[in-house]
Parts: sequence; structure tokens; C-alpha cells
Amino acid sequence: MGGSDNVDLRSSDAGTSPIVGPSTKSDREQFEAVYREQFEPLTRLASLLCDNRADVPDVVHEAFARWFVNRRRVEDPASYLRKVLTNQVRGAIRKSATSRKYRSRLTAEQLDASVEPPQDHLTDLIAHLPYRQRAAVVFRYYEGRTEADIAAILGCRPGTVKSLLSRSLAAMRAELGRDEETRVADARDASTRDDDTRHDAATAAFARPMTATPER
Repeated sequence: MGGSDNVDLRSSDAGTSPIVGPSTKSDREQFEAVYREQFEPLTRLASLLCDNRADVPDVVHEAFARWFVNRRRVEDPASYLRKVLTNQVRGAIRKSATSRKYRSRLTAEQLDASVEPPQDHLTDLIAHLPYRQRAAVVFRYYEGRTEADIAAILGCRPGTVKSLLSRSLAAMRAELGRDEETRVADARDASTRDDDTRHDAATAAFARPMTATPER
């Protein structure tokens, strides 16, 4: 953070977030502390939730800007940031490709490599879930949050979170089952192709005319 007495936090989507300032030294110190603690986990979270990774810097920046504006009324910055982030991602998903292409954003190359999202099969499965199910899974299994915590972030009842998790896990199990069926079918096809290749090679060998051995 710079040494100015003002903290200038603008959303890259112009007009959605006010300029914050002037701020006191304690305000700046509080912002810096929360930013250092929450930036990387919040960016990983956004990377898992966003359909378009180019939206990640925008939604993270907006979450910090809105928290800073409302910080004196916020008891738990981490939960507040996640609630704002979740709403921002939902809004970004709803926007059309036409509106998104005019937004100022950082490129993927400009993102710190240390906040790359986990790359595993579960990440691929999550990406195909409806947004609320995806959010519930990410908060529960990537961040280890309780159903009550998730309910507060998503603005629903704990029972709804339980239902979201149940439906999402069922969908992922079904997808894993389809993947396994596909792998078995692919292996069977590959084996069949190998058998056909060996058969063709053997047939060609027997069909090749015999060369007489000259008598001595």
C-alpha cells in the first residue's frame, strides 16, 4: 500500500463502487491486514466459482472495496468478503458475453501464480454444477466451513445448504459414474482395435507368398 492518506478503491466496472477516502492510519492498517490475510484465499475461491477466470480480479477487488466502505458495521470481515464475493460472481455469471468484453480486467498472466485454483478432477466436476450448488461445495469442502457458515454467506437456511450439498454430491457421483463407463468403453474399443491389428498382421503374414529356398 502507498503512503497516501487516501485509499482509492474503485471497481473496474465503473460506477459500481464508490471511491473510499479519506482514511485514517488505523483504517489503512486494518485494510492492509485484512487484505494480506484474505487476498489469496479469496482469489482461489473466486477462481473456483467464476465461469470466466478473467472475472476473478474484478469480483475480488469489488469485495474488498465494499467491505472497506462498510467495515465499521462488519464484525467478521472474512465472512462478509465471501458473501459479497458470492453475489458478485453470481452477477458476473448472469452478464452476457457482450457486456463482459467491455469491462476492464487483468489477464490471466497478470494473476499471481500463487493463487492458481486447484487443478484436479473435482474442480472439473464442480464447474458443471449450478451456481448455488457449486458455491456450497466449494465453501464446505475447499474451505471447511460449517453448514451454518455457508447459510449465512449464501443467505439461506442451513437446511437449504444441506439440500444443495446432497444434490451436488449426487450429481458429481453420477458424473463420475459416466466417466468410468466412458473409460471402460474406451479401453474395450482400444482392445478391440489391437486385436484387429494383430489379426490383420497375422493374416498378411500367412498370405505373403513363400520364397523357395534354392537347392545347393
